Amino acid sequence: MPSTEATPLTLRIISRAEAESCVAQFADACYEQRCSYAETAARAVSATCEFVAIEREGGMIGFAAVRIRRIPLIGLGLAYVARGPVTGDPSPETWTEAVDALRTEYVTRRGLVLRIAPPLDQRQAGALLSTPGLRPVPQSSYRTFVIDLTQGSDAIRKALHPKWRNQLVAYERGALQIVRTNAAEGFARFKPLFDGISATKGFSVRQGPAFFADVASEATASERIAVHLAVHEGRAVAGHVGSYSGNTAVYLLGASDPVGRSLRAAYALQWAAIGYAQSLGQTCYDLGGIDEVANPDVFRFKQRMGGKMISAGPVFDHAPNIRAKYSLAIAERTKQCLDRWR
Repeated sequence: MPSTEATPLTLRIISRAEAESCVAQFADACYEQRCSYAETAARAVSATCEFVAIEREGGMIGFAAVRIRRIPLIGLGLAYVARGPVTGDPSPETWTEAVDALRTEYVTRRGLVLRIAPPLDQRQAGALLSTPGLRPVPQSSYRTFVIDLTQGSDAIRKALHPKWRNQLVAYERGALQIVRTNAAEGFARFKPLFDGISATKGFSVRQGPAFFADVASEATASERIAVHLAVHEGRAVAGHVGSYSGNTAVYLLGASDPVGRSLRAAYALQWAAIGYAQSLGQTCYDLGGIDEVANPDVFRFKQRMGGKMISAGPVFDHAPNIRAKYSLAIAERTKQCLDRWR
């Protein structure tokens, strides 16, 4: 009687050119699994990036962009998969198999610590929780609001909080012009706005306007990193940087100057981003993370857009041995302390 067991998954390292074709087949592949972002993010931390086709009997069923970084002094390496792996089969069983295949390659064969940040999918997060040998990383899981774009513009507008909806008036009266571009010049116009708000509020980000300008300069047509600018009397007064890959748009960065804030430009930009995502046939808009304690104003702004609150599963590590697990944890805590001190 023939066996009904599925053939084990295998991994194949592929070129950037093949990866661009492969990942485009997966509508659920977010921007973090796209080639231009993964390579730019790897370079920013002196890491390397490799692309992996996950196959069964020669047929591709999944994909992963894996960033590999060697940890100085302790002689360890970290293989990081952000919001992946992605699979054509949405079942948690197939996704868990894909994680196991990655673990066999990077942990067992290469001796690296494998870190998985799951996609924004509760079924996959649950599957990861049940995977033996994985250790949750002590950091906050990703939480966000997601708007269903398939319901149509009228329904989305109706779901907006009345106070939020009322702020579109300046835009609809023609006080603002919205310009969309993926050219370097657009990111250059956005950067002073972002630098101004970050200086005023006292925060910094590793992946700011210059980073996403680099991503956009290398992105393929299907990756779509774009900046929307709100222009008043010929001058950019607010901006919105977003990803429009696959079936999900993601809000990445936003900023307004005092004139933009007085004209409620942030509301106009979000509405324009929703319209653009719908024009591309995207089904979801991820509002880019929330923290009601650290940033209550932004939380309230996003909450009033009528989306559904969703949490990704926790980030997990699988280390080749106990020494590697604790050495990595100590190294990362030390780095966090040094970053705070600086």
